[in-house]
Amino acid sequence: MDSFNQEARPRKGIFAAGPGVIWLGTAVLAGSLLTGGLLFSDKKKELKLLEQQMADREILYLHTTDSLSDALVQSTTSYNVLMADKNLLSDNLAKEKVKSTRLTNENVAFASREHSYRTEYNKVKAALDKSTTENETLKSDANSLKSQIAYMQSMLEQCNRDKTQQGDVIDQQQIKLEEAVSEREALLDSLWAEDVSGYFNNAELTAGYGLSEINVPFSTYFGGITDINGYVINKHFRTGLGVGLHYYDGGFTSPLFLDLRYMFNKRLYTPYIFADGGFMIEYSPFRVPNSVFMNPGIGLHREVSDRFSLNLGAGLFVQSFNIRSSFINVKVGVTFKKPKE
Repeated sequence: MDSFNQEARPRKGIFAAGPGVIWLGTAVLAGSLLTGGLLFSDKKKELKLLEQQMADREILYLHTTDSLSDALVQSTTSYNVLMADKNLLSDNLAKEKVKSTRLTNENVAFASREHSYRTEYNKVKAALDKSTTENETLKSDANSLKSQIAYMQSMLEQCNRDKTQQGDVIDQQQIKLEEAVSEREALLDSLWAEDVSGYFNNAELTAGYGLSEINVPFSTYFGGITDINGYVINKHFRTGLGVGLHYYDGGFTSPLFLDLRYMFNKRLYTPYIFADGGFMIEYSPFRVPNSVFMNPGIGLHREVSDRFSLNLGAGLFVQSFNIRSSFINVKVGVTFKKPKE
């Protein structure tokens, strides 16, 4: 109860002051209404202005909507065109992809063929280089063969010339041989036909100089005279027996020997070959025989007249006189030939 009374007391206070409050509230309400009216009139103008703006905006919106609709239609059309182009491009892209794939495959095949072609080219080039080298070698060999052929041709021509010259020489030799045969036949005929036989005497001075073992007697030198009495067989051969007296560094000896001579064809100075051989008689002490000797040599014969002639010869004088000794000896003589009656 007390609490209720306490709550009710303030309310009585408000209503107790009610006329002032009501007047104040009425005044406030009137001000509020007046203010609201003023505000409402302003708001109404603003509302009309807003409505007008709203109408303008609506018109603008409609125009914009129409413009956007048209633009949307155009965009849609463009989109459809673009979609069609896209589809076309997609088809073309697919075709280009197929074409690109084909070109890629062809490029791979072309690259493989190019590699194969390059390999073949390198092989062909190597073969060509080898062929070129072989050709150069063949050219060099051909040039060498040409040179050899030219040299062989020149040699063949030289051989032909030599053959011709040799043929000429052979012909000349044949002619000379025939002449020699003719001369031989004439010589043989002359040997049998020409009678030059007869007695001759040949007196010679001789001297010799030792060649080896010259420190023993009868081996250093000798000199002396010999006389040959013989017979002329024909105009080429003559023979005779000889005797003489030689003085050696060891004493006197007398040679007894056989003389053989061959005279070549007669000319101003006729060459001849002689060969003497025999034994010697020693005088201190006297011994027979004591030594054998041989004296081959060559010489020249010069006829002075039908009876007399001169001869000069040289030879090798070999003797066995205690020891074997060798001498170079020279002979100078005069030959007397008895003329044929």
